[in-house]
Amino acid sequence: MFLGMSSNQYRFILKPYKIPGDKETCPSCGARRKFVRYIDTHTEELLPEQYGRCDREVSCGYHLSPYKVGYSRLIYEKDKEWGFGCRAHQPTLTPPRPVSYIPSEVFQKSLECEQDNQFIQFLLARFDEEAVKGVKELYGIGTSDVWPGATIFWQQDKAGRIRTGKIMLYNRLTGKRVKEPYDHITFAHSRLQDSREYHLSQCLYGEHLLEQEPEKVVALVESEKTAIIASIYLPGYLWLATGGKGFNDERLQALRGRKVILFPDLSKDGKAFRDWVEKTKRNADLASFVVSDFLEQKATQPEREQGLDLADYLLRVDYRKYRHKRIQGSSACLTSSHAGSRQETAHSPASLPEGTRPISDEKSTITDGELDVGEPSMFDTPTQEQAILDSLIADLDRGKSWELILLHNKDTLPATVTADTLKEYFHRLGHTYLGMLSAAERRDFIRERFRKGGYTHFGILEHYPCLGFSREYEVSEFLK
Repeated sequence: MFLGMSSNQYRFILKPYKIPGDKETCPSCGARRKFVRYIDTHTEELLPEQYGRCDREVSCGYHLSPYKVGYSRLIYEKDKEWGFGCRAHQPTLTPPRPVSYIPSEVFQKSLECEQDNQFIQFLLARFDEEAVKGVKELYGIGTSDVWPGATIFWQQDKAGRIRTGKIMLYNRLTGKRVKEPYDHITFAHSRLQDSREYHLSQCLYGEHLLEQEPEKVVALVESEKTAIIASIYLPGYLWLATGGKGFNDERLQALRGRKVILFPDLSKDGKAFRDWVEKTKRNADLASFVVSDFLEQKATQPEREQGLDLADYLLRVDYRKYRHKRIQGSSACLTSSHAGSRQETAHSPASLPEGTRPISDEKSTITDGELDVGEPSMFDTPTQEQAILDSLIADLDRGKSWELILLHNKDTLPATVTADTLKEYFHRLGHTYLGMLSAAERRDFIRERFRKGGYTHFGILEHYPCLGFSREYEVSEFLK
């Protein structure tokens, strides 16, 4: 039974199966007990059998969302026709078109003419030839003849299949895109002879690397260029790109179960940053997301208006000097080329909240130790969570409401915690860190709550279910 599901934030969700054996056969690959169906939380009925996701993300990758193909719009229109609260009739829909892919020979041929590639030439002027060769092979950077020296950023999914390629022309001296007399950008699939029959389903740029580096923390940026440049400076992360500001949440599915730090581009009013924070909130159950406010902390107003991104700041650093410092194991700050004679100083980052991550507290300075690590300190959460739990307990002892507690702790709580989820988050921390207390420690903890917070036995039941009591008299008997 799925009682109460209509209060879910989304009307259509993947059905929560109690055991793996309850799953169904995938309509794409035929694998048994691997297919998760979508369910309507308003009617508690399964959607037609084609709507769902296959667990075999690499070998199959089938995922048809009711939001992606307009099914949800048809349902809502039917609801409106029948009146609010009426159970909607499911329309009969034709099976979805299969995803199209670029032929592998087209991809391979594009890798053969790098001497003409304007973007590759820009990289060679800034970085060691070995580093450029590495990223070219890693990301499969191609060359197109649509415009002389144009670059193709191929979108390869987890299975290595080519979904499409974004073709852009860069200035070999500045590394900036050529936008005059028009914006030089197009897609590889649109250049195919049968492009009208092509069924495009885009994926994250660099998605194929997820299977190669399963333990690395993922760093997500907007542009393909930024991902490539950042991967040279900061190889401790696995750099992927969304390909634009307006990417849909569907592309984030590839990040399921991963640790992800997001670096939004700058915007005049900070909207880009806020939008990406909202995306992490909507997908909080998908992966462990942290939104970096590095650019927000460092940017001047002119830089905001220009919409600079992480690559613009990294390119201010002389890579060859930076690489030498890394080889020597130095932890000194990397100072930008326009920093003058400012003395380089060591930097010890302060304790920071999990939800946002300032990378530096000094203008035009990037600290090696804060970014270039395989397992960023922002994901070393036990110490942070215990500190948060102590603060929440202290506020409850003072009799504060959950709204005031949220306000008081907003700078330390994860960005995904809201007024509606704070209590649930507190209970999760309690089960993690208080549930392991010995009997003697539990008695001391409860008595301390009586002393500091004036708790009743019911208050212990309400706020600390992690202690294992279901009735007030159980607390009383335990303390005897």
